[in-house]
Amino acid sequence: MIKISVIIPVYNAEKYLYQCLSSILTQTLKEIEILCINDGSTDNSAHILEEFHAKDARVKIITQKNSGSGAARNNGLTHAGGEYIAFMDGDDYYPSPSCLERLYTSAVEHSALICGGSLQTDIGTSIRRGKTQFPMHIFTEERFVLYSEVQYDYGYYRYIYRKDLLDHNNIRFPDYLRFQDPPFFVKAMVCAKKFYCIPDDVYTYRWGHQNVNWNKRRTNDLVRGLLDNLIISSKHQLVQLHIRCIERLNKDYYEIIENGLYASNIQLFELLIKFNCNINHELISSEYAEPYIIKPLKNFYLNSLNQKQTDSNLKYKQLYTDVVNSVSFRVGRAITLFPRKLRNGILCFQEHGFSYTWDRLLVHLHIKADPYKKG
Repeated sequence: MIKISVIIPVYNAEKYLYQCLSSILTQTLKEIEILCINDGSTDNSAHILEEFHAKDARVKIITQKNSGSGAARNNGLTHAGGEYIAFMDGDDYYPSPSCLERLYTSAVEHSALICGGSLQTDIGTSIRRGKTQFPMHIFTEERFVLYSEVQYDYGYYRYIYRKDLLDHNNIRFPDYLRFQDPPFFVKAMVCAKKFYCIPDDVYTYRWGHQNVNWNKRRTNDLVRGLLDNLIISSKHQLVQLHIRCIERLNKDYYEIIENGLYASNIQLFELLIKFNCNINHELISSEYAEPYIIKPLKNFYLNSLNQKQTDSNLKYKQLYTDVVNSVSFRVGRAITLFPRKLRNGILCFQEHGFSYTWDRLLVHLHIKADPYKKG
């Protein structure tokens, strides 16, 4: 019987792949399979995988065209035959040979659908337990933890998951190029309701060695992932997670999103309005009470407004009020954010500017009269 299927999406990971695979094959838990999904690598990764497969039949290679790590993990889940699932990235590794055995033994002993341990971080020059901004990545005792107590959205790789939990609830990674892991993790935790934790370091995450090219698709997918978790947190009354989603957008990823807006990414603009309209004001604290508008959208609007309306302070204040009211009080109509001609036409945004486009949005939501209508 295969106790754990370890799923590894592999894309141009030749620099770290030896350490990754070696750390898995030296695990004391021997009843495992290692599903390596070669996601269209163009470096020497495929050769390294073949080398390991020749030495150990537990290493299985699945080849696909480049589709992203989420699609690769889903491919692995389709082929997995283990009782539990573990996820590993090709540039990470297990810190000790007992990681999988400790997780599996604890999960089975306590009939846990999800079991996790502590995280350590490899920053290149040293190994750190957790990251200073994420003390939640450290467990200090063995026990069951209700997900409602912690409401994590990061760190899915330090847990193992019952395969039937994922299959019966159709839990898979969304087809995003960025931020596909947190929605998967949150859905699994919400379905399981609780997890068993152990204090052992069970995963080493390599930090700071990759640069991300934040193109339009990646930026939009980032917001889609945040929106997914915002909606889930609202549905299940997860206050901490709801606020965390807002803060990730307002703080952690603010600069990336701001750059996307100024690159005339109108789809990003729509996603941000949809995000704002899905904020559950009844769920969270007065800090986010209505009227409330997320920082990237507010600052982009005000900056655009400053450039075009500096001669009229009165109109500045009135339009700002329109923005707040439109986002906060028209939730039910958020799905039709733009008239079809605007949805299909980034030209409006590029040719007429933000203020004009926003006015068209307010008219479409029946918030203000059409200032451009004759008669």
